[in-house]
Amino acid sequence: MIDLHTHILPGIDDGPVDRRVSLDMARASAAEGIHTIACTSHRRGKYPTLAQRVHDGIAELQPLIDAEGIAVKLVSGLEIAL
Repeated sequence: MIDLHTHILPGIDDGPVDRRVSLDMARASAAEGIHTIACTSHRRGKYPTLAQRVHDGIAELQPLIDAEGIAVKLVSGLEIAL
């Protein structure tokens, strides 16, 4: 299963406060059968996240997920309010 909308990256918009919480979220997702998570931080409004920040967040978090043996792949996305 693919989760198309998750605020899993730590320290970005209203996502988890630290990596520990992000890892807990990834672990819980894998337990529910999710194998891919779209990291969809807010792009507009109160949290104007840039795409590069999402890419950087994935580059930092994915190795930690892999090191924990959590079978989840992170992919880039943004939540865009129209």
